[in-house]
Amino acid sequence: MPDWISRLADGYRRRSCDPDDLAASAQDIYLAPHSDDIAFSLGHFAKARGQGRLVTVFSRSHFTLRPGLAGLSVEEVTRMRMAEEQRFAEICGLTHDDFGLPEAPLRGFAPMDHAKAEQALPALEPAILPRLLALGEPRARRDRPWLFAPVTMGGNLDHVILLLIIAHNRDALMQRFRLAFYEDLPYAAWHVERVRGLARFHAVFGRHGWRRIGFPLGSGEADKLALLNLYASQHADAPSMSRFTPELWPLQRPHEAIWVSGRL
Repeated sequence: MPDWISRLADGYRRRSCDPDDLAASAQDIYLAPHSDDIAFSLGHFAKARGQGRLVTVFSRSHFTLRPGLAGLSVEEVTRMRMAEEQRFAEICGLTHDDFGLPEAPLRGFAPMDHAKAEQALPALEPAILPRLLALGEPRARRDRPWLFAPVTMGGNLDHVILLLIIAHNRDALMQRFRLAFYEDLPYAAWHVERVRGLARFHAVFGRHGWRRIGFPLGSGEADKLALLNLYASQHADAPSMSRFTPELWPLQRPHEAIWVSGRL
C-alpha cells in the first residue's frame, strides 16, 4: 500500500481516551443501520457507558450467515435478528427503538451498491429524518446528547444513506445532538475499506477539524467477543478480534474508534 494512502487514512490527530471522557446521557443515540452494527462497531464502548438509546433503522431483513438458516422467511429472520439486537440492548443498559424499514435487498438494491444512495434518498429521507429529529429537541450545546452514526466504511448502501441524510440535515440535527461517527466494523478491519470510507466521509463533511478517538479494548477483548457472539445469525464461524478491530498502519491493539469535530 503506498505510504501516502496510509497517511490519508490515519494522518489525523489521534488519541486514546476512556468512554467516561465523553459525558454519557440516557438520551444518547446509537444509530444502527442494521441489527448488529453498534455491537460490531461500538459495542464495548456502548456497554461501558451503560445508558442511551439503540435505534435500528433498516431492521427488516433476510440476511444471515449462519449455516442452516437459508430457508427462513423475511419475517423469521427479522424476528431472530431483532431478538439478538434486543438482547444486546438489555446487556448494555440501552432502550431500543426499531424504525422497521426494509434493508437494501428487500427494496430491490444490491447491499453494497453505494452509488445508488442519492437515488434512494427521496423515498427514504421522509421516512427517517422526522423520526430522528423527534428523538431530540433543540438545546444548548453543552446539554445536547450524542448521536453516534456510521462513518460508512465498506460502502454499504444503507450506511451511506444514513450518512447523507445526516449531512443534508446537519444544522437541524446539531441543534439537538453532538455528532460522532464510528468506524464501521467489520469493514474497518480492512485497510483499503478504511481509506475509502474516510475519503467518502470527508468528501461529505469536509476534511478539516475532525479527530479520531480510539478506545482500546485492553482486558475487555473477551467481553467484546461475547457481545459479537450474541449475533449468532450473522457469523458463519466463530468471530475473531482480527475481524472486529480497525486496521491501522502501523497496526494497533484491538480497539473501537469514533471521529468527532472540534472540542468534545
